[in-house]
Amino acid sequence: MKRLALSVLLLILLPISAWCSEDSVKSPNGGFELSGYLNTAVGYQHFSHDPVTERADDGSFGGPIGEWLPDVTNGTIPTPGHQYFQFFVPDVEIDIVKHFGDRARLRADLFFGRAASGSENIDLAMSHAYAAVTLSKKHRLELVLGRFGLPPGFEPYQAYFNDTVSWSIIWRGLVAPGAGTGIKLDWKATDHVELIVAATNGLVHDRIVKNNHLSTFISSLVLTWGKPSKQSSFALTPFVGPESGGNRPLTVGSDATLTWWVNDHWQLGLEAIYQRDDEVDGLGVDTSYIGGLVNIHWEPVPQWYGVLKYANTWQNAPGNGVLNLTGAEQFIHEMSVGMGYYIADGMKFKLEGRFDIIAPKHAATQWVAGAAMGFSCAY
Repeated sequence: MKRLALSVLLLILLPISAWCSEDSVKSPNGGFELSGYLNTAVGYQHFSHDPVTERADDGSFGGPIGEWLPDVTNGTIPTPGHQYFQFFVPDVEIDIVKHFGDRARLRADLFFGRAASGSENIDLAMSHAYAAVTLSKKHRLELVLGRFGLPPGFEPYQAYFNDTVSWSIIWRGLVAPGAGTGIKLDWKATDHVELIVAATNGLVHDRIVKNNHLSTFISSLVLTWGKPSKQSSFALTPFVGPESGGNRPLTVGSDATLTWWVNDHWQLGLEAIYQRDDEVDGLGVDTSYIGGLVNIHWEPVPQWYGVLKYANTWQNAPGNGVLNLTGAEQFIHEMSVGMGYYIADGMKFKLEGRFDIIAPKHAATQWVAGAAMGFSCAY
């Protein structure tokens, strides 16, 4: 069935894969939209000659290509001093939206790939899938049920909109939650103020096998300003819930993200995140995570941009017995410099050089250095 589903998706994708644009493909029957993303990359990185202690919650390691290394898929830790030079197809995504009049819609975002090409998802995987109904057009109130993305974090999950080739430990470790399966109420109070409240199965570990009947709750206040083409925003997002299984212990946290276009050429991105996971029945200890990100985007002309990016996390204990989001009690620093070039509408070329320092409390300090190049397409 998976092969049949992939074949059908490819038959849909092939006629539109000859070009890349940000416009959706619309059905003449009305209300149907098809879009998606393609991300390819090549990179080199070198681990220092010390045992590797960073292992993010998603299984990835540090460095510009640490998310896609073969060791991620086979569960082994890179050998100290090991070097990698490899090519990747991290993800192919197809997004399908069907509108029912102007008050309801269905959406499914599908990933597919192959392990041998370093894909983040193997075969066919669901990223988001939900039904949305407008409860009040006057008050711009919408109800969503399914799996959906959430506001926390500066970095988007689509590679095309990310300034760098790689993602930070904040994203890879799920220190800031990115998505959940549940129910969401979205109220656009004004053109510049939005309030979101949601209950989900989980945020760090989104699954239904946690043997509990208490949901995780998350809310977000989003403020926007500026012109639509370069809109600034600020989002404050607290969350609380039983992320480790059972109804207790609880995870509590909050994320604050600022995306500010200072002028037509400079954008400043700032993020601060805190998460605390209470210990699980003596299996671990109370563990807190504190992280931050600074992203400076310079756009001298519309076709080109440069970027400086710094991200860090501090894990203050070995883990609560279930969650260990960065791999050890340690401080992680990630420093990137890069650039991007818009080849055409919906097609972006990116370069990134990155240097990581991993300083664990009970092991030797390591470093990871490397560079990556990628093409990202939004079609």
